[in-house]
This record gives sequence, structure tokens and C-alpha cells, in this order.
Amino acid sequence: MMTKKLRPLTIALLLFVQSVPMEISAAATVSAVKNDITNTSLSAKVGDLGQIEELYINNNPTNKNGEPINFVLPNDTIPQNNIQHQWMGEMIFSYRTGDSEQFPDNREGFLEVDTNKTLAAGGSTKYSDINPNNPYIAKTASGDGKKVEVNFIGQNLDSTAQRVMKGFDVKSVFDMDTQDGSMLWEITVKNKSGKYIEFGDIGLPMPWNNKYQTLSDTYDDRVTVHNFAGADSGYAYAIQHVISFAAGAAVGTKEGTYTVELIANDGQKTGSGQVTFQLAATPEKLPPEIGQVTVTQDVTNNSNLVLSGEAIPDPVHSAVFEPTLSYAWTVKQKPDGAGEITFVGGDKATAYARVSKAGTYVFTFTAADEDKKDSKDVTIELKEDTNDTYRAISLVTKKEISPILPAQVNILSDYGFMERETKWDVIDPDSYANTGEFEARGTVKDSDLEVRTTVYVVNAGLQNAALTATPSASFSGGDGYPEAMNNGT
Repeated sequence: MMTKKLRPLTIALLLFVQSVPMEISAAATVSAVKNDITNTSLSAKVGDLGQIEELYINNNPTNKNGEPINFVLPNDTIPQNNIQHQWMGEMIFSYRTGDSEQFPDNREGFLEVDTNKTLAAGGSTKYSDINPNNPYIAKTASGDGKKVEVNFIGQNLDSTAQRVMKGFDVKSVFDMDTQDGSMLWEITVKNKSGKYIEFGDIGLPMPWNNKYQTLSDTYDDRVTVHNFAGADSGYAYAIQHVISFAAGAAVGTKEGTYTVELIANDGQKTGSGQVTFQLAATPEKLPPEIGQVTVTQDVTNNSNLVLSGEAIPDPVHSAVFEPTLSYAWTVKQKPDGAGEITFVGGDKATAYARVSKAGTYVFTFTAADEDKKDSKDVTIELKEDTNDTYRAISLVTKKEISPILPAQVNILSDYGFMERETKWDVIDPDSYANTGEFEARGTVKDSDLEVRTTVYVVNAGLQNAALTATPSASFSGGDGYPEAMNNGT
């Protein structure tokens, strides 16, 4: 527990990274505007939001392309380049405040916040959408390339922003100036609230680069990970498996049977072995196979269509060569009189289209692997014109009690979804004087975008509406957006 104006809560830890059989240990890092820090064993690149972008072991075996292995899952990959990202170097806190140093012996009053939402409140929502003047982060770096200090600035306790740090600041220091070649990550939590604060948990996301894509990818480009959490301690380590072998390459110009011999000598004795194989003609590369292609209206704004497509590269070629899939969405058909349709993420498998007029829309999803490509259409019928109004989550209030309306809403920008503050119109007390429901209206702060929400008014004893509510949409578990209902034909 950290108490008012007494002492900071400091956590020091080492995250060990190993390469087998080299047995070199290392540790994780963080920073705030791109900086490289290094020592004799490790090199790390830290990013604008205090995250570890890259982590390497110096002089480690490279992959088959001669490139070093990054032990951290890259920030620009899905789902890391997303508003729901969890980067190496971010933190999650469970805490509660009180007027005395005595807290109840239970979980009452604990709130969960994180550095992700804290920085999002300053305009930095994802890797490709960073605000260089974010007021909730500050960073300094030593001139010798050994140390980076990142300060995450919390808001005041009376802030209404959701999941942001309130009443405390956090300092992360990443120090390469160690005797054993590791990197020390020191975390200091500072109470600035004027109250007592008790921390229940401090969570540290560990997204290692272990997302395998192909069989060869497992041992050539990725790492394997082991985690342990005990009552008083824990550890996590990532390993790059190094396989020692003699390798050669031969180019056959004609299909047929070949026999090759390997001769090895250790300075004293010589051994040899032969292998015979059949060289077949190279099959022609096939275009990607298009899977499910879907489109649905976004339940938060019916002017936005959610487009999703799947593509599988040629399995024969992708087992040997890394596929280079690219995507494109185009408009094949739109209603007469409809204006220009704009895309957000039109070169991604999941994209968004802005529309306004009722009628039939046909979109074409194209997937290409170099010069081989295939396409598939998907159709959606809009029954009425759209209104470009965002709907915040519905809420429940007691009769004669003014509702607390959502402070933020996710809107679709040119770079994807981002969280923006709301400004609500004054609610007439007659709206919640009796049981029933009404619609509250407002705007997105500093814009003309309209936002609405439905408020349900109930009697004094709040009821669990989830037991009787009729679902209005089906949601997928991965990205938080409605699961598509229109299958491609």
C-alpha cells in the first residue's frame, strides 16, 4: 500500500530473454520518443508512448534472411496497432482511495485503470495515431544511450474520464547500465491525490513475438515463451531455438532424381552421408483463396459499414515462401444519387465505408499475393437514409434521479476508431420523472457530430435489464464490432 505523501511504491524487475544454446540473459524495456538503448548483451528501441518496439540480443543468430530476431511482438501488427492494444511497457493498475490508511479487508472500491487509456485521453490511441504533444506523458533519455525515463501523468481524482489514471503518476526507468548485461525496469508510483491509496495489483502485459504464421516461421522468425506466476513472485522468459546444421543449396534445371553427399570433418575423422530425392517441376503459384466476406452496419453509427474479408494464400508456395498478401476494397454498385463513398483502412482485411443514402450497395474485396489475385463481392441493402449520428451505450437510472451520461464515445476517424469526449444537452427533469425511456442528445466535443443514447427509467429498486432485454446485434469476441450478418456471394 502507498500512503499519502509518505513514500513512493517502487518495483524493480528483470525480464529474462534467452537464446538456446547461447545462454545470454536479457530484460525488457520501455521509452517515450524513439530512443535506442544498448549494452554488451542487449539492444532495444523504445517508442513515443513508452512502449518497447524492438528487443534484440546482440550477436545472436539471425534468421534465414540474415535479419536479427525481434523478441517483442511488433507494434504495427494486428491487433497491436489498435485502440485495444497491449504493448510491452504498458501497465494496468487496480487501486482504491480512502481518507485514512485503514482500508476494508475486501475488494470493495477497487478501480482498474491503465496507461493505454490514460494516453488515449491525450489523443494517442494507437501506433499509427500518436499525438506528439500528449500532455499525459513525458520522457527523458541519458546521453550515453543507457537509460530512458518515462513519466505517465495521471489526471485529478475528480476526473470523469474512464479507465484513466487518477490521483497518481507512474515513472518507468529502463536502465541498460548493469553488470550482468540485463536491462533493469524500475517502476515508481507517486501519490499526488491528497488521499491514501492502496494498490491491489499492477499488471504488466508481455506480448512476446511468438505468433507463428507458418511452420518454418516457428524456428526462423519467432520465439517460444514460458511464464510462471507464484504467490510471492513470478517470471517470464522467451527463447529463440537455434538449430546447428550444415546447409547448402543447389539449383536444379530439370526435374528428375538427384543424389547429394555431405562430407564432414572434425580435424581428425571424416564422415559422410547421402540423400536421394526426386525433383518435381515447380507448380504454378495459385491466387489466394477468398473465404468469408461480410458487411454490416455499425450499431453505433448507421452511416458506417463494417467490411471484413478473409484470404488464404496458396498452401504449397506459402510452405516454402513467405506470402505477401495485400488487400483492396472497391465499390461495385451504389444507389442512384449516392455521393462518393470513402473508405477507412481500404487496404486492410477489415475496413469501414461511409455511406448516406438508402439502397443497394455492392463492395468487392480483392486479395493479392504478388501478381496472383482473386476477388469476391458482398451486398448490403439499406432500408433508409443514414443520419451520421453516434449512439453511446444505453443506461439505466432511477426515477427522479438525473442520469450520468457517458463521458466518451468512439468515433470513426480517417485513421480508425478513436475515443472522444461528449457534450450533452441539458435534460428536462420531466424526462426521468416517471418510469419509461427517453433519448438524450448531445455532440462530440469540439465538433458538429451528433451523439445520442437511450436512458431507461426504473423504480427505486434497479433491476437487471440483461435478464429480459432483447439483443439488438450479435458481437464477435475479437474486435468488439458487430459480427457480420451478410455473407458474400
